[in-house]
Amino acid sequence: MEAPDVPHYVAELRYFGDGMSQVVAYRSDLLPRRRHGERGPSRPRAEMREEDQVRSLARSRRELTSKVIMLRADHMLTLTYRENKTDLAECWLDVGRWERMMQNKYPGFAFVIAPERQQRGAWHFHVATRGRFDYNMVRYLWRKSIRSDLFLDQRGNIDGRPSPRGGPAWRVIALASYLAKYMIKSQAFVDSINARRYSCSKGIREPQRVRFYLPLSDSSFLQLVRVVSVASPHGVRRRFEVAGPMPVIWLSSF
Repeated sequence: MEAPDVPHYVAELRYFGDGMSQVVAYRSDLLPRRRHGERGPSRPRAEMREEDQVRSLARSRRELTSKVIMLRADHMLTLTYRENKTDLAECWLDVGRWERMMQNKYPGFAFVIAPERQQRGAWHFHVATRGRFDYNMVRYLWRKSIRSDLFLDQRGNIDGRPSPRGGPAWRVIALASYLAKYMIKSQAFVDSINARRYSCSKGIREPQRVRFYLPLSDSSFLQLVRVVSVASPHGVRRRFEVAGPMPVIWLSSF
């Protein structure tokens, strides 16, 4: 389907399976001007304008949320340091060693990881995964990855964080929202704009995506609601509209 020549909405339906779908729509006449098929120049995050950085951060949050949902994650671990470790790049190296050890110990181990900076400046990492693991083994591997003396100098720990309902299993949507919020909590990623924002295992599927176009009209919003209702038996459960320089309509069935 080709884009019409008149102003319209550029919309995308994302289907996550199990009746979970979302629609995001932008006004074509307010999008940055580009030639047909042309991509904008790629720039380091440090050189982006403030609005570009905000858009990049929002895209990263959507990607992380999508990964957690497609993983169907239902448990969360938190990897912590006892010392005040503030070098995020160095912390990611520790996490990378832990990921490899976990995958060697548990073939097929799948995860999504988001960092959080504590008030004192130290980092820790929230890990969304599916199913439970032996916490003693997970703790052992984490301490080994940060080269802690496993018995005397215990510089790291893990926490199996329960769901808000008090049980060990999380609802996947709650867990996705919990991890995504750390991308905007405090000024962590403004101060470290080129920092790695999240990590995930290979093999997590992408949601199905369908792009389509709608003419601008008084019924455009209603038509987008119908698209979600066709894709999901739950219909629209959450929605928001953003006014301003580039209005956005966002609809979700979950």
